[in-house]
Amino acid sequence: MRKSVYPPLLALFLILTLTTLAHSASVFRCKGKEVRRGDTTFAVVQKCGQPAYKEEISAKGCEKVERWHYDCKNRRFVDELTFTAGKLTQHKDGERSTGSQFCP
Repeated sequence: MRKSVYPPLLALFLILTLTTLAHSASVFRCKGKEVRRGDTTFAVVQKCGQPAYKEEISAKGCEKVERWHYDCKNRRFVDELTFTAGKLTQHKDGERSTGSQFCP
């Protein structure tokens, strides 16, 4: 009996596609530099400058959670970066941008 090679190739294609999409969603670019999950608040400020707005979400002992907002002129949405204990844990699109910052 002859086995088809299409199901394994399709599975491989789907895995590679999803991995690529997950990678692109976890990267935030500013001033030509990549900011990634795990970067410290210091590293992000060095790469991007100060955010337009910072808010403290919660604080449990040393596990302070902050959300930083970068409202770049050249983007459609505000970039929201969430930090837990000083490390970047999440990046997502926020509100529609008003373009209050210059982030090349």
